[in-house]
Order: sequence, then C-alpha cells, then structure tokens
Amino acid sequence: MIWKGAISFGLVHVPVQLYPATHSEKVGFNLLDKRSMDPIGYKQINKNTGKEVARDNIVRGFEYEKGKYVVMADDEIRAANPDQTQTVDILAFVDASDISFLSLDMPYYLAPDRKGEKVYALLPDALKDTGKVGIASVVLHNKQHLAALIPVGPALALNTLRWGDEVRDFSEFAFSDEDTKKAGVTPKELDMTKRLIEDMSDTWDPAITKPSATTSW
Repeated sequence: MIWKGAISFGLVHVPVQLYPATHSEKVGFNLLDKRSMDPIGYKQINKNTGKEVARDNIVRGFEYEKGKYVVMADDEIRAANPDQTQTVDILAFVDASDISFLSLDMPYYLAPDRKGEKVYALLPDALKDTGKVGIASVVLHNKQHLAALIPVGPALALNTLRWGDEVRDFSEFAFSDEDTKKAGVTPKELDMTKRLIEDMSDTWDPAITKPSATTSW
C-alpha cells in the first residue's frame, strides 16, 4: 500500500487505499569482482576530466540551456515540491473515449477503506453507466500528477496521465493523410484490410502474450 486517503468531488468523500497495479518481474544482477566475488562499488566521475568527485563537491543543477546550469540547494528543491496529500481531487468527468492511450502513464488500484464499501461501489457502476472517467489531481511521490479515475470490473483504477506537452504532436512526423482517398487507398483495399482484421479478431487475454522474465543489468 502507498497511502490511505480519499476520492473527493462535490460533497462526496470516498475513503480509499492506494496500491500499485503492476509489479516488475525483471531479474537483477550485481556486478562482482570475479577474483573474489566482492561487489563492485559505484563511483561519481566528472564526465569532462574522468576523475572521481568527492560527495561533498556534488550539487544538483537544472540545465536551462545547453551546458548552462542553475544550482539548486536541497531545501530549495524540497520547497518546490508540492505538499504531499492523500486526496484524489476530481476536477471533472469526461467521456472515456476522450482519453488517448498515448496519455496513459502508470496504473494504480484504489481499494475501499474504513467501511466505505457502499459509497465506493457506487462509483464504478456510475462511471460505466455514463461512459465517463474522472480527471483528477493527485500528489504521488512528491510530484503533482494529472490522473484518470477508471472503472475496471468491480474496482477503481487510478491511471496517472502524461501532461499535454509530454505527448509529441502528429505534425512532427510524416504520417499518411487521415483521408484514405487522399492517401491513395482504394475502397477494395480498405474492404480487404477490414476483412483481414475481422478474421484475426479475438478476445484479449494478456496471459497468452507474456514473454519470459526480462533481465535487468
């Protein structure tokens, strides 16, 4: 569990617990000295000189131009962080189809807490019936996030969203014209592609696509 708090909108206050919705199955390895099996340590190296830098001489800096930095003290960084809260503040409810897959970032589960099961149970059904998701503001790990409150079966998921300027615009790339006729696609070719999609359509089952564990170095 990450924290206990509440979903809040209007006069509604839903006590919840926040949990990660995913877990990693990466296999990790330590770097060792093969002669003695001793762990290999980590050194802070000056990238220009190649020399090791003592911890006392290391500061944090924000690069505002290439090669130019503003040095930030630890207390300044802490002051810039938003206050940690345990509230999912709903800003608005929007059509689920309005949320692009490109905007989805990290998923979490919100479970009912402190005998809030009844009011909690209302939300997934209400969101499903209306076809809406909640757009929320939430602070996680000392960082302000935009998030989507999404019904998933009997549960509520909280999926953090990328900010608008974090998703690259279509105009940066040379895509085909959205109008298939302008792209040179014939109706016959389009019908053939649709039939192929129908022939290969199936029910989504994430278990059948799971590869072997990924190695992490």
